[in-house]
Amino acid sequence: MKKLSLLFLVIFLTGTIAMSEDLGLTAGLEMGFLDLLGDDVDENIYIMPSIAYENDELVPGLELYAALGIPFWFVSDFALGFDLDLRVAYNLEIGSASTFGFFLHSENFIPAAKDKQHPYSPLLEDATNKFTSWLTPGVSFVQSMDFGDLYAELGVPMYLAPDPFDYTGLDLTLGADFSMGLGAGVTIENWIRTQDRKNDYSFFDIITLFCSYETGPFWAGLDFAIPAYKNGIKLEGMTISPELRYMVLDNLQIYLGADIGNIGGKKVVADGDDEGNSGDISLGLFFGARFSF
Repeated sequence: MKKLSLLFLVIFLTGTIAMSEDLGLTAGLEMGFLDLLGDDVDENIYIMPSIAYENDELVPGLELYAALGIPFWFVSDFALGFDLDLRVAYNLEIGSASTFGFFLHSENFIPAAKDKQHPYSPLLEDATNKFTSWLTPGVSFVQSMDFGDLYAELGVPMYLAPDPFDYTGLDLTLGADFSMGLGAGVTIENWIRTQDRKNDYSFFDIITLFCSYETGPFWAGLDFAIPAYKNGIKLEGMTISPELRYMVLDNLQIYLGADIGNIGGKKVVADGDDEGNSGDISLGLFFGARFSF
């Protein structure tokens, strides 16, 4: 009871501070079910209050973003963690229609779990009881056109914890935002495993196709992730992730989304470092609200 009281106290204080003045913040509350089709559904539930700060007016061209989420993970007893997402970007205008930018993105999860409990991190999409950290430097480019914007982003993610530089990689995103409200693009993730006990190196590609449509207060998006593992790493199934958002008020948004995973996945028996694959389709569900001010 004390732990739940602490949760509602955090939410209340966040909302109170948020509505006191215009601070450039966003307060949120999300609830999710990791797999409604799996066993022990009641132990696959998390609740996450969050607070985010975004500012692009301090210095011309400078963009700052910071978000803190506190997922409460209902395993056999109770566990929680801290999702910390940080991004700094600086954009340079090239002519009247082009922008070139540099960015540094840091994703971190700090667990606060007892014994061997594994709190879930919505940011990293994983459950772990270890401090986990990614750092991604990169560049971006935006070209304005008559029909909208074309953009590209190239990042180099580096795994900093718990095993420094165990993974590094190269991410490429190409996309377009059309003036009619449509958006579409593709992200290609190329990971390089630098400390593999079986091979000197191995890599796999994850290709994600995404599209979105926005009109008035309504936004809809769909991601389609296709993993293509190589060098002996198992082939997993595809994931489809639809999401709907609706602006109830000028500064209040509600949203609902799902992750339908392991579509077409093959059953693989666990072997050593390979966790295997059950071959079963998973269904995750999440919903929440965000208040911006």
